Amino acid sequence: VIYLDPKVAAVTLVHSMGRVLLVRRAIQPHYGKWSLPSGYVDRGEAVESAAVREVWEETNLKIEITSLQGIYSGIGPVILAVYQASPAGGQPSVGSEVSEVGWFNINSLPDLPFPHDEKIIADFRTNMKI
Repeated sequence: VIYLDPKVAAVTLVHSMGRVLLVRRAIQPHYGKWSLPSGYVDRGEAVESAAVREVWEETNLKIEITSLQGIYSGIGPVILAVYQASPAGGQPSVGSEVSEVGWFNINSLPDLPFPHDEKIIADFRTNMKI
């Protein structure tokens, strides 16, 4: 997907008891890879609402956003707003655009596919003093 102006995406780092919620992508790019729940912000939608919506669509999990971890950008068409969140209801299960949902220990995550993932996880570990 190519956009002439930057597109905003919401990424949500859902965490609980030293674990992070990941989804296995069932769409391109990076089909079959584990990633943080994420997606584009719709026109007229608040970024925080997009974060909550994307987690719900992908995992059927209700969340409570606890903080804005940061804004990540680089050379490319996407600006990421990364939120930290806690589970607030339900059990994660497979939703749209994913084939699997799982909790992973923050210290033994699978390789994540997107360019900013390493920095996002490193910043989370620093913030949480892990």
